[in-house]
Amino acid sequence: MKFVKIPNSTAAILEGESLLNDASSLIIFRFALVAVGTGQFIWQDASLSFLWMVVAGAGIGLLLGWIFIQAHKRLPTDAPSDIALTLIEPYFMYWIAEQLHSSGVLAVVAGGAVYVYEEVVLFEQCQPCEGL
Repeated sequence: MKFVKIPNSTAAILEGESLLNDASSLIIFRFALVAVGTGQFIWQDASLSFLWMVVAGAGIGLLLGWIFIQAHKRLPTDAPSDIALTLIEPYFMYWIAEQLHSSGVLAVVAGGAVYVYEEVVLFEQCQPCEGL
């Protein structure tokens, strides 16, 4: 993307799409490992499981991203605590999604999308963060 002149919005869409492709590939790889390990592959079960992993993973990420944004807005935090929370939250999103047998990678990507959408509101108060 560095050497090709395309609009920033198009570059953001392409980068986000590649993250979704990577997450889907990890889910399919998990199915392949189960099929090789058990010696069987049931198409209906795999498709329902894939649907659950995608929808639940994205939903968990969106929900937790929104909850964390609301916490950042309502809690009296300073720049160091905002940064610490922002570093911890993706791990928490991943862990919760995996505990519910959905895609942790998709949860983090969806949660990150919420942060990108709300970025101006979240770090508006933090002038030293502009250089980060």
